[in-house]
Amino acid sequence: MTKGMQESLRSNDATEKDYLHVFLLKYPFLPSIALWRAEEASLFAPLVLEKPILDLACGNGCFAGIALKAQVTVGCDRDFIQTKRAKMSGAYQDTLVADICNLPHRDQSFATVISNCVLEHIQEPAKVLQEVFRVLAPGGTFIFTVPTEKFNEWFYLSWLFRKFRLNNLAIKQVERYNCAQFHYHICSLQEWSIRLKRAGLQIDKHRYYASRDFVILFSILDDLTQIVRSMARAKDSSSERWASQMSGLSAGRIGRFAACFWLYLLRSLQGKELPVGFDGAAVLIQARKPAS
Repeated sequence: MTKGMQESLRSNDATEKDYLHVFLLKYPFLPSIALWRAEEASLFAPLVLEKPILDLACGNGCFAGIALKAQVTVGCDRDFIQTKRAKMSGAYQDTLVADICNLPHRDQSFATVISNCVLEHIQEPAKVLQEVFRVLAPGGTFIFTVPTEKFNEWFYLSWLFRKFRLNNLAIKQVERYNCAQFHYHICSLQEWSIRLKRAGLQIDKHRYYASRDFVILFSILDDLTQIVRSMARAKDSSSERWASQMSGLSAGRIGRFAACFWLYLLRSLQGKELPVGFDGAAVLIQARKPAS
């Protein structure tokens, strides 16, 4: 992939929306999630998505409702409760409970398929990519985000231990974190390119995000969040489902105070746009199905 391809994913339409503030109001007790989602939203927001659109593993619909300009045609998720919340969010015309490795849709049903921070959690992503190819119309687009190998390198304990040449401890800490997050595939852009080609898809454009300093900050906050969730006995539920369960508290005074506190603390530390040619700890990829 060339620098030109990466550059072309940048939008000339600057957005004024304060995504960090918006997501902190949604996730005042999960500042790491709010920080990461704000970065992703700033990438998705300028994109013009051709309908019909399918959102794979849509969760509670919060991200699509904030980041996407248009209502998504269909959102699917294996979690019944989250799918119900996604339907109520108004971000989707329709939602359904489905296994993204075995989608119920007909061949060539969608012009666009999107997936935000999902494929790294799938044990067999090749099956998902095959399904994406099947349901995409010829010339259709698959847009998704995934962490790269830089995430493991810049995870705060990994980065710290490697500074002191404690490589074995660094590896163990990365393995611990990825196991807790159900991360099965932390791959480079080149590896995703190979997987996509096997499924019949070709990378059209890409854009890296999440700098080293951003990831160090995010991973410190996220590790602290895991400790809190363990104390609340919510370790086995997803972060977004836990946030949905705490929505009443998040909307109250305590939640608003927490959001303002984190906004004040994180504003100056929020991730900056990476220069063209610089790798990041995550990447947005736009792949295309051949037109014929």
